[in-house]
Amino acid sequence: MEITNNLERRLLEHGTVLSPIVKGLTRTEVRAVEQALIEHHGLIKDGGTLTNKINSISTANSIYPDAKAFGETLLHSLHDFRQMAPKRVGIRDIAEIKAPKGRAYVQYVHDGRDMGELVHVLPGVFSTPPTDFAALVEKRELYFTFYTMNHALRAGQTEIVSNQPVPNWARCEP
Repeated sequence: MEITNNLERRLLEHGTVLSPIVKGLTRTEVRAVEQALIEHHGLIKDGGTLTNKINSISTANSIYPDAKAFGETLLHSLHDFRQMAPKRVGIRDIAEIKAPKGRAYVQYVHDGRDMGELVHVLPGVFSTPPTDFAALVEKRELYFTFYTMNHALRAGQTEIVSNQPVPNWARCEP
């Protein structure tokens, strides 16, 4: 999702094909959809996959919660939002793992190279997906472990469901 008055220029900047998703939205609604995509995929500067330099809507902006909800709802209504998951995980990605008693969630916090991706296992097992992943990652993890998240993603054993900042206390600096 791009906000532009010059699609050709934006195509050159991104080096990829951009496809219109929906027409007839207000500028604020377009920014909300773009922010939902940014949160889903993450910015490259934060370990994600999108080349945007900044968020479309700041988390400090009073419209942020409603705008984020609008963007996610619109994307879900158009197609399965989760099918837009990247082929490789990035730092900040939250993956859903099907467990015998429900859904469990982990967040990728550090590249462990040959050992896999270091994740913190988020608390709780859920019958339905949480509505606020930002709040979930702020809760203390059950534990940290190395997990072959990229392999699990490619094998369809997990899926990326959100992308949230890693809490300071969960960061692993080399």
